[in-house]
This record gives sequence, structure tokens and C-alpha cells, in this order.
Amino acid sequence: MSYTDYEDINSLDGDVFIGGDTREYTFSVVDTVGAAVSLNGATITWKMCPYGYPTSSVVSKSLAGGGISIIGDVVDGVFQVDLDSADTEDLSGKFAHQASITDSVGKKFTPNQGIITITKEIE
Repeated sequence: MSYTDYEDINSLDGDVFIGGDTREYTFSVVDTVGAAVSLNGATITWKMCPYGYPTSSVVSKSLAGGGISIIGDVVDGVFQVDLDSADTEDLSGKFAHQASITDSVGKKFTPNQGIITITKEIE
């Protein structure tokens, strides 16, 4: 896969909203055979960057720092990212978002990324 085969990695449903709206994104972490990965002791981060500029995150969340919560039992491998209105009120454009998980034994999981389009509120 080349770097330009975005359709293979941008497999999460796209989202379009007005800057300042709140959003919740739910991720399920599974291994290569589709079994849920335990989030017990895991490090979880989520970042959003301008589309095409993956080293310039404009919003980031973490399990330790807030904005990410585990849903249900930790062994189910499901977590949620919460965007507050302050996270996006000054943004507009097309963005990529992606979560990164490192489990308790150091194995890294990166679920597919998705596209978020944010428009400015008409004043």
C-alpha cells in the first residue's frame, strides 16, 4: 500500500459538523483474528490533524489526561473519545483522526483512521 491509498486506511465513517458542536467517537480494539483486546493497563491516545499533515495535531485526547473513557468492561476493548465544543469552535476544514493504543505488555494497536469535516458557524 502506498501512502496515497487513503481509501484503505480512512475506513471509519466520515463526520461533518459545525465547529463548536460536541461529538463522541467510539472505537473497538481487536487483534488480527478479531478478538477484543483488553484495555486493562493500556495507554490510549487520540489525535486529529489537518488532512494530509499527520505531524500537526490540532486536538489530542488521552485516557490519562482526559477526553477518553473506557466503555463497559476493560476486557471488551471499547473506548470513547469525547470532543467538547471548545475543541473545535475555532476550527474549519478537513481533518484526519486516529487512535493509538499500547496494551499493558507494550503491543501497539492503531485502529483505522477517519475523516472529519468541520465548517464555521454562520454568524
